[in-house]
Amino acid sequence: MLRSPLTVVRTLRHLLGVAEENRCRLVELQHAVDELRRATERDDDRLTVLRRLLAKVEPYQPIYGLAGLVPEPARASVDRARTIESDMGEVRGKRILDIGSSLGYMSFYFADRGAHVTGWEANPDNNEVARQVATVTGIPVTFETKELTLDTVRSIEPGAFDSAFVLAVFHHIIHFQGLEAAQQIVAEMLDRVPVIYLELAARGEDPSLFWDASQPEDPLELLALVKDRSELTRLGTFSTHLSEHRRPLYRLARPQIVRVGSHEYAYDSVSREAYRNSPVSEGPWQRRYYHSTSHVIKEYRFAEEAADNWQQIIGELYVHTLLSSSRHHVHHALVIDDVHLDHQHALVAMRRVDGRLLSEGRPLHPEALRVVVRDVLLTLRDLAALGIHHNDVRSWNIVVASDGGGWLIDYGRASHVAIEDDVVALAWAAVAGMSGAREPADEAMTNLPPQEALEDAGLGAFGRAVHAGLRDRDALLATLDG
Repeated sequence: MLRSPLTVVRTLRHLLGVAEENRCRLVELQHAVDELRRATERDDDRLTVLRRLLAKVEPYQPIYGLAGLVPEPARASVDRARTIESDMGEVRGKRILDIGSSLGYMSFYFADRGAHVTGWEANPDNNEVARQVATVTGIPVTFETKELTLDTVRSIEPGAFDSAFVLAVFHHIIHFQGLEAAQQIVAEMLDRVPVIYLELAARGEDPSLFWDASQPEDPLELLALVKDRSELTRLGTFSTHLSEHRRPLYRLARPQIVRVGSHEYAYDSVSREAYRNSPVSEGPWQRRYYHSTSHVIKEYRFAEEAADNWQQIIGELYVHTLLSSSRHHVHHALVIDDVHLDHQHALVAMRRVDGRLLSEGRPLHPEALRVVVRDVLLTLRDLAALGIHHNDVRSWNIVVASDGGGWLIDYGRASHVAIEDDVVALAWAAVAGMSGAREPADEAMTNLPPQEALEDAGLGAFGRAVHAGLRDRDALLATLDG
């Protein structure tokens, strides 16, 4: 059948369109092939580098995520990793220090499951391998070339890690540094990290090994300095490449641990009052305060008899969120590291300021008091620039830092609404800091303390200005410079 010219034209146009569409698809496919080839070449280059680095080290561990690169590793690692993971519970978000990280298997295993991992390895060649594995796999781990010594342990910031792995390391420390040094390292580490996973070698595994004779009769002698302040749990035993003896794996933990979010914090003491004779501590428990060298953790309970706690915690979190998101600097702003909030209670982990409350201890010398008042006034000025009134400036909410200066704490009553005059409250707190007697615990400070009391505290110019009605923070700061 003959088709009309118009039909033929339409058919040709359709066929040309299909051809052009297919051509575009072929171009896209070629681009995809080229990109895949380039990526493969990049991977091949990285793997070539990794194979070259592996030739320089002992194949102690498998290479995580890259099966076959070490055909016969000296030790399997997945068995210990799974045991630790099972004991640890939720891994995501945990902060882990892997000491003696070797080729990085343990570090990568836990980082691949959402942990934030830092590896310490004394052998720089091992670290080169581990860093290259990170490049190939894309698993983020920080590797540092660092030996395990008393000095390096003391460099760990308390509260920086939730747990540490020290697997098959301490028998070398005992051999090269001595048992006493190893015991001190454990004690210092437990002060800084609440949970330590230990794999311990024992004398007699193989008497021909260079470190064998230097080991104690009982491997647990390593824990002599911490046995009365820790809990030890045996998690299992594991084979090694050195002998038929199996090594025990332990969980060493400080017994006092509180979990906030995904992190665990060791604490030294707990109380129901933020300061001595706090009225909140009366009656059924409403709040708890966990104290350590690095943090103060507040626990607020939500119940009918503790209705104020909701307002306090929401206010505090709001202000800290505002401070952290603002580009405006706030002098001596406190830092919150973790928060847990549910329908029953809230937990807030706040970095500790080393010092004492202004309401406690001996009265301050006028010069020291002036520094504290100046610091608090700077904080109030910066808060006011954000439209925030503290509304609870009290001597028991001011920390006198060990190195001097003052820190205004507790933003639970802070608000965009001025419930009271923060400058008046600061004047009362200053008098309390000089006299050693607490100021009135009124809900809203209105009346100023006697001017003579401020004169006695060495704050005459400040007191006269406040009594004259001056409230501008910068102008008041100028009265403290003389």
